[in-house]
Amino acid sequence: MFSLYGNYRTRSFNEIYDNLADFTTDFNYYKTVGLNPGFADPNSINTVFYLLCARYGNSHIANSDENQFKIKLFSYIFQFAPYWEKKLSIQATLRGLTEAQLLEGSKQINNHSYNPSTAPSTATTEEFETTNEQTATKFKKSRLDAYGILSELLERDVTEEFINKFKKLFLVVVEPQLPLWYVTDPNEEGEDENV
Repeated sequence: MFSLYGNYRTRSFNEIYDNLADFTTDFNYYKTVGLNPGFADPNSINTVFYLLCARYGNSHIANSDENQFKIKLFSYIFQFAPYWEKKLSIQATLRGLTEAQLLEGSKQINNHSYNPSTAPSTATTEEFETTNEQTATKFKKSRLDAYGILSELLERDVTEEFINKFKKLFLVVVEPQLPLWYVTDPNEEGEDENV
């Protein structure tokens, strides 16, 4: 097959998976044989497919055996995708915090009971409506502290780190490959049978 980019011995990611349906079919197959990442969101596999297309679509696989490539691909999804999905969820939660939630501080509660065998229990971490004796200390963050903490917790490269895990599965040298030549009959080279 002729290519503007030269000839390669292996197919590219988009040549193997030119649509989401084929990718999802293979994903569902590998789930049944034990490589089930257990996504919380069923649409996560769609996101993974399009991220792989965006990064590695025209990249040729670094494996002569496409079946082994697929096993490696879906084993990487099994290993790294659940952590990535959870990190995305955490980042979305952090970005959704209101200013009031950011300014909330920690709370310190000290309980003392004169009647240790009766309710309420002093083991609770919540404040009592009524009790014999309770000291509660509430803290509040300044805006600067709250936004500083949020800034440190927000990450820009959650997906970048995940997608880079697949780099090993693709050729990294952008150069056409030479065809492999095999000699099956020594006489094809013009060699003398008697030598």
